[in-house]
Amino acid sequence: MRKVFYLGLLSVVSIGLLSCKEPNRKVAVTSVAVNPTEKTLKVGEEFVIASIVSPENASDKTVLWSSSNPNVATVSVDGRVSAIANGVAAITATTKDGNKTATCNVTVGDSYDKIDMLYIYYLRGGGIGTDYHIYRLSLVTPGTRDSRGIAIKDGVEFRFIFCSDKPDDKFNPTKGEYNPSKGGEDFSKMTFNISQSYSFVRQFNAKDETKESVAFAEGKLVIDENKIIFTGKDTKGNSYNIAYEGNYTNMIDDTSTENHWKYEPKTPTTKTENFTSATFTDYKDHFQNGTKYLYVLMKKQENQQILTMGGLGFVIDKNKNELLPGTFNVSDTKKVSTLWKSIGFIEQSVMGCALMYQKYVTEVYYINSGTAVVTKDEIKFTGNSHFGSTINIDYKGDIPYFGPDPWELEPKQPTTKTEDFTVGTFLDYKDWFKNGTRDIYVTLKKDNDKIWTTLEFILEKNATSLKAGTYNVSDSKSAGTLLKSSGRINQVITGTALWYWSQSEFFFIDSGTAIVTADEIKFVGKSHFGSTINVNYKGDMTVTNP
Repeated sequence: MRKVFYLGLLSVVSIGLLSCKEPNRKVAVTSVAVNPTEKTLKVGEEFVIASIVSPENASDKTVLWSSSNPNVATVSVDGRVSAIANGVAAITATTKDGNKTATCNVTVGDSYDKIDMLYIYYLRGGGIGTDYHIYRLSLVTPGTRDSRGIAIKDGVEFRFIFCSDKPDDKFNPTKGEYNPSKGGEDFSKMTFNISQSYSFVRQFNAKDETKESVAFAEGKLVIDENKIIFTGKDTKGNSYNIAYEGNYTNMIDDTSTENHWKYEPKTPTTKTENFTSATFTDYKDHFQNGTKYLYVLMKKQENQQILTMGGLGFVIDKNKNELLPGTFNVSDTKKVSTLWKSIGFIEQSVMGCALMYQKYVTEVYYINSGTAVVTKDEIKFTGNSHFGSTINIDYKGDIPYFGPDPWELEPKQPTTKTEDFTVGTFLDYKDWFKNGTRDIYVTLKKDNDKIWTTLEFILEKNATSLKAGTYNVSDSKSAGTLLKSSGRINQVITGTALWYWSQSEFFFIDSGTAIVTADEIKFVGKSHFGSTINVNYKGDMTVTNP
């Protein structure tokens, strides 16, 4: 038994001695990372870069630090970076094991909030004087506008009006520092005007509605090569340190009056707009050539920030007070039955026919050629702009009479009128409306012609007499109806109406029904302003030619 015991003990000890003699295994470094990977400092500032060596159980996690530009930023053995001078430097961590590297890019200089440019306009003298060179600049917080300049989320706009020395041939402003002017109407060269209406910071919402607007109180605007910087404060004491970086020179829009085509894109495109709302303005003998200039301005609001307008200037007969159906070609002759060709943007006004988009980036397409076809309730235009864009405009809606008020002779206070007649004329005006119908115009008179009623019946084109039946008031001009009055147009009482010559009172029929028998007409209806009209006729109904 004792012999066996000793053998077992020796075996255990031997195994233990063998294990202690086995060497440690080395875990190699696979990668290294740094935090942060970018940093901006001012001269004199410091920060520490953290290194993360992988794997976590690596045998040797030693990291060596180096700077690509020690004149700008130095780094200590423990990763502490010191900013020495303005510029950039790459601070690199290199593992002793495996030479794995990671870099932190360091920028030394003033720290700015990045900003986007909305627009920059060159206004030339800006209405102040020919010796001035005025610019309007708008910068906005990034991501708050779409490609058209339309607000899509809340943000901040920085607006500046500044006066440059004489710009170069491409309208680029003088590079350098622009300091605050004295405000008011002080537009000294190399200054920005700090009056509330000129230079300010504006908070806006996603609909581009202003939440708050505050004028600048102090600061410095720097125009540099591919960079615009502003550092300053507003009147509430808020500080700003913003910078736009990029080629702003290709964004400068010359809005001076010397450029008649300044808002039109030079690259041809196709624009198609449909409208249902328009105003018709009678500019009388605008061209002083015995014609009448009627300007039709169509509008629609795409959203709260974009207003689309189509303007067509019709030259018509001076004696006409409505736009009659027909074809109108674009021309610069200013003759009847033409559209006035645009001559561009002159004295802050769009002259002639144009398609306009009012938004932050304004677009105007000045009509150079084309044709408008006018019908009773539609205007269709197709043509080309000054720089060759194809323009399609379609308006569907009311084309009004634009002379004197057609209803001015009707009393506004509703009343009831009942008149009986025994004398009348029935005149056959054939196909008066050129629509395949027959127009029978009935005039009833009494009291020595002091009281009249006109009833305009629309019949089938083959009718030879006023047939018995029911006729409802309508403006459709279709067979079997009684023509609704359009009031007094060009001194003519239109459609169905009750006339009182002695009092100069006219009741223009708007609705109602006439029942016709062999020798009698009974009408009951309403006038334009709501009076009740009863007309009875009993007598001869022979139809004759005018």
